[in-house]
Amino acid sequence: EGRSDSPGWRPLATLSFAASHAAVGASPAGFRAVNLALHALCTGVLFVLARRLGLGREAAGAAALAFVLLPIHSEAVVWVVGRAELGAAVGFLVAWLACLRHRDDGSRAALGVAAVAVLLGMLCKENAVTALAAPAILALWANPDRDLGKWRRDAASAVAMGMGVAAWALLRAAADAPDLAGAATSRLD
Repeated sequence: EGRSDSPGWRPLATLSFAASHAAVGASPAGFRAVNLALHALCTGVLFVLARRLGLGREAAGAAALAFVLLPIHSEAVVWVVGRAELGAAVGFLVAWLACLRHRDDGSRAALGVAAVAVLLGMLCKENAVTALAAPAILALWANPDRDLGKWRRDAASAVAMGMGVAAWALLRAAADAPDLAGAATSRLD
């Protein structure tokens, strides 16, 4: 409380908790309903991503069903604080989907979506940074004919998502700035 320098700096997740509290009070059921909706959103985006990666409707549906039912995800949905994980997952999945769109049709808007998705995901939880692997994985795995145009678009996606990470780093640095009172830093920090 009162420390912007804590390792768990997750302002978007915290803001969503404040919005939930304003809407439903302290009832855990209301918080869990939002988490369930975010989990459903992740599942839907995963289905679309699987389809974009070439899976048929049934296979993509099976992948989404497995994702939605995996017991490991129950913590993120049932525990109120799991919202940070869910927000990061939405950012991760949307960034990958945007990379695929840019790769397929060169959409500049998709580059912006990828950058913003990574930024918002990281504002929920920093592990959304792993979406940066998407362009490299696509370049190595989904480019068997070594198409130079696809490599260029993958590189553009990496740069765009890197800009989202840079924006997060700037916001994080601004939050870590010394307070106006000039309070001494703990030796543990």
